Amino acid sequence: MVIGFILALVFLIIYFIKRKTLLCIEYAGGNIAFDVKWIPKHEQEDFIRNVHLAKDKAYSNAAVDQGFVSKEEDPIPDL
Repeated sequence: MVIGFILALVFLIIYFIKRKTLLCIEYAGGNIAFDVKWIPKHEQEDFIRNVHLAKDKAYSNAAVDQGFVSKEEDPIPDL
C-alpha cells in the first residue's frame, strides 16, 4: 500500500509538471497556440482584450469602406 501511495504521489507531481495551459488563436489560415503556464493572468487578459480591440477595429474599418456605416464619432474610445 505504501508503494502504491508513493507511485500515486510521483505520478501526480509529474502530471502537474508536464501539464500545459494553452492560449489558442484560430484564424482562417490555421491557428497559433502559446503556453501560458508562466504568464501572469492579468497579462493574458490584456493580450486577449487587445486582440478583440484589433479585431473590432478591423471589422469597423471594413464596414466603413464597404459603405455599411458612416464614419462618425466613435462611441468606443481607443484604449
